Amino acid sequence: MKATNPTRIISGKAVEFVKAFDPSLKGDFALPRFYIYNRSGKLAKTFSNTEADDDTKANLLKFEKILKPLL
Repeated sequence: MKATNPTRIISGKAVEFVKAFDPSLKGDFALPRFYIYNRSGKLAKTFSNTEADDDTKANLLKFEKILKPLL
């Protein structure tokens, strides 16, 4: 299945772009940020690299746990 939304490249200030995209962000926040939507287009999970482990396999398992219920 192909993604239906194109990748966006930000020119200018990334913080302003992210805050415009996600007005719920206040103060400092980490980039990159990830937004996962369910099939009906509702935001299901938001997370950033601060939630990542040093172990790649652990990160893949964590990501799979988030995505499986949405498939």
